[in-house]
Amino acid sequence: MLFIQYPKCKTCQKAKKWLDENKIEYVDRNIVTETPTKDELKKWITKSGLDVRKFFNTSGMKYRELNIKEKIKECNTENKNTRCEVHIEPIEDDTTYEKFFEIIVTAIMSKDEKQRLGLLLLINDITEHRKDMIALEEKQEIIAKQAQLVSIGELAGGVAHDINTPISAIKTGITMLKGINSQRPDEEKSIIETMDNCSDKIINIVNSMRNQIRNLGGNTNIRFKISSVVNDIKCITYHEVKKYKAEVDVEIEDDLEIMGDPAKLGQVLTNLIMNAAQAYKDTSGGKINIIVTKGPVDNAVIKVIDFAGGIDENVASHIFKSMLTTKGTEGTGLGLYLAYSVIKGNFNGEINFDTTKGIGTTFYIKIPISYDNEN
Repeated sequence: MLFIQYPKCKTCQKAKKWLDENKIEYVDRNIVTETPTKDELKKWITKSGLDVRKFFNTSGMKYRELNIKEKIKECNTENKNTRCEVHIEPIEDDTTYEKFFEIIVTAIMSKDEKQRLGLLLLINDITEHRKDMIALEEKQEIIAKQAQLVSIGELAGGVAHDINTPISAIKTGITMLKGINSQRPDEEKSIIETMDNCSDKIINIVNSMRNQIRNLGGNTNIRFKISSVVNDIKCITYHEVKKYKAEVDVEIEDDLEIMGDPAKLGQVLTNLIMNAAQAYKDTSGGKINIIVTKGPVDNAVIKVIDFAGGIDENVASHIFKSMLTTKGTEGTGLGLYLAYSVIKGNFNGEINFDTTKGIGTTFYIKIPISYDNEN
């Protein structure tokens, strides 16, 4: 005989005493530490022929807290299974008593499936599972933000350098202008043009940086041109790419528009460009080609191509996995994992690649095109 009981329950204690006095052998099972499974409850209720409510302590705290009586009434009797989740919120900021429960109501039908004999109600405490999931989601969001900010922070030094260089040229030009008399107009004109070009470069760098960081605080979903993001990122990454003797060439075959967050696409392109540039480390450098074109099925295709010798086969087989890095201690292993997550999750797109050992690698980003007549 299986005796399932709660040790602190007085009724259970009396039942146990009666079994002992009548010398009835039984297996003692604590309902708290060895909670009955779904299959066990279904089996017992079916065999007993009792109303499902007989299996609940209707005066118990959990029965009242979860409003089980009303939950049973609200269940759709046409469905054999109904599942819902109940969240018991804590009072003020005290999370000690915050609980999550999964409630599964199963209709017990007759053999011919025409008559409902009763309901089986299962309550599972899923508090730890839900809290783990919430913590995981929060951690992933923090990691994504940190990686995004680190990516921008790493480029900040390069941007500062790019700004300082044209500013120095402007200052030098102004000094030279002071020493030139009006009888040399051609030389004066040349210096002024140089200063003007340098000023334009500063404006472009600042605007590109602003475009990429202004949406870091939240999610944006707007229609934008891919070319604007590509050109911004080319400008922002210029100095860092140059460190590896690499150069970015952009070819916009089709100036396409997509829906989403331009800052997130910028993050993905920054990762791909910097990975390509770093692949040229310890080499004489080379080109990084970015091509934007229209693909099949109304997709925009962005190709990021390098000629740095390809990716090792062992790495290529699981390149989009979290914590995988090809940069040793310099890498976090998050770049391509986040790129994959962003393209799939934020743009409903795809990202994949081709690599040839000894030649190079091409990453393909495919994102649905957005048209003016779309709502």
